[in-house]
Amino acid sequence: MHGFLENATPTRKSYTERLQDIIDNPVSEITKFRRWKIKKLAGLGHEFVYKTGLADSVDIIGTVENPEVVRERLPVSLLIHEPTRTRVLWQRTEDDQASILIVDRPRHLQGNPYKLLPALDKAFDIIFNQQGYHSIFARAGKPIKDVGIRGGKDWRDTKVMWRTKSNSIRPVMIPKLQSLWLRLIKNCVPAKCFGSHYPETGIIILSPNELKELDKSALEELDALHGDAKRHWKFTDNIE
Repeated sequence: MHGFLENATPTRKSYTERLQDIIDNPVSEITKFRRWKIKKLAGLGHEFVYKTGLADSVDIIGTVENPEVVRERLPVSLLIHEPTRTRVLWQRTEDDQASILIVDRPRHLQGNPYKLLPALDKAFDIIFNQQGYHSIFARAGKPIKDVGIRGGKDWRDTKVMWRTKSNSIRPVMIPKLQSLWLRLIKNCVPAKCFGSHYPETGIIILSPNELKELDKSALEELDALHGDAKRHWKFTDNIE
C-alpha cells in the first residue's frame, strides 16, 4: 500500500532496480480519485471532514522479465483534520482488515509526527468502531510518489535498533520510519509477525475492541513481540 509517511529526497535507481523493488514490495499506486462525497458521521467534530469515493490503483506483479500490470478501482474513505491539514486515506475492504493508503501533510508543515495523531486516532475510531474492522494494515515506508522531507538528510530508511533478539544481545534492526510508527501508534506490531506475505515495512494495528476480548497472558504475548523496544504504550493497557 502507499505509505505511512512524512516524505524524503528520492535516490535515483535504474528502471530495472525500481521495477524489482516494486515486485519485491507490492505497493498499489493511486493514479486517480473519483466520485468524492462528503458524509456526516456521528461524533465527528467540526474540525474534521469525512469523504467517501473511489480510487484507481495500479499494481505490478510477476517478474522483471515478465511484469504484469493489475488495475483496480478501490472504495476508499478520506478523513481530513483541518487544524493540522492532515489527510488519512484508507481502503474499505470486504474482509475484516482495512488498509491505510496515505497519511500526509503539506511538506512545509512536516517535522512533528505527533501532529498526525489527532487525525490518525479519529480515523482508527471510525475504522474500528463505526466500520467494524478488526485490524488495519499500513506500510511504514516511503510512498511511491515521494516529494521529500523538510530540510536535512533523509533519515527514513536508516536502519536503527528496534529491540534485542530473544535470548541474545544482538539487535533487531529496522528502518527508522517503521521504528517511529511502532513507538507512536498504539496496539501495533510489525506485519511480518502475522505472516511472511506482508512487506518488510508493514505494520498491523489491532482493534481495541478485539484486544479487550483477550486475557492478560495473550496481551503479554503481544507485548513480548516488542521485547525491550521503547514505546509509549503497551497491549496490556487494554485491560479494563
